[in-house]
Amino acid sequence: MVLIADTDTRNPDPGVYAALLDHVRAGAALAIADYPRHWDEANLTNHLARPLIAATTGHDVPQPLAGDLALSRQALAAVLRAVEALPRELSERADGYGIDAFLLLTATAIGPLASVRIDRPKQHAGSFPHLPAIYHQAVPVLLHLTATPTPPPVPPGGDTTSYRVSHRAVEPASLQSMLTTLESLGQHPDGYDEHPWPQPAADAWYAVSSGAPAVEAARRLWPHYLRRVADWLTTGQYAAPRQRAGILATAHARLHTAVLTAAGARR
Repeated sequence: MVLIADTDTRNPDPGVYAALLDHVRAGAALAIADYPRHWDEANLTNHLARPLIAATTGHDVPQPLAGDLALSRQALAAVLRAVEALPRELSERADGYGIDAFLLLTATAIGPLASVRIDRPKQHAGSFPHLPAIYHQAVPVLLHLTATPTPPPVPPGGDTTSYRVSHRAVEPASLQSMLTTLESLGQHPDGYDEHPWPQPAADAWYAVSSGAPAVEAARRLWPHYLRRVADWLTTGQYAAPRQRAGILATAHARLHTAVLTAAGARR
């Protein structure tokens, strides 16, 4: 088996790594850490990666881009085979920030996945300054590997997904700096208010599942994603922790519905 540790982690806990390995020894194809995240962080995970993976594969992994994970020998062999089948523009991205989604989604075909729940928030180097690189490397891989023609149905009784969103105070100046950065990264998307998030994410998934290049679909989704993060940071600063978790859970369910609707329209 292989253990992978996030080198940006500022409070590494040997117990976490031991638990990951234990789950793989017990039969998991992949075990991944499940940290609660501060409300202003993990935007790619919360708004896109987690709900899209859940909607298209049925695997609701709370932190699919956690960076701390363990792989079984069988999963590693599948990963080495799968990377050879990736188009060149995606294999280059899987060698960067796309690696987390690539490993996770490849392992789903091999065996069970396990999340190791950790109760304290992850402390790590800030990822916001690298947002463009993270997005444009990770999202094409994510879209390509979730482009299944048959997404799973909504569970009986509806979606009961929950999000763990840790509160912390964010200084107004820091928040404004983040919003200014987001504004500088892309133009306001046309039609956003008529088709708000997560509909643009479902549209991108549908485009790739219908044959569009994943890199191009991710590029078209980029301004909508920026608007989503800006809206989240703007409204989230006034929301209570429970409200934030509820907002994310509602968007999660809406993305699943949108994916099912798009898949049904293709039939």
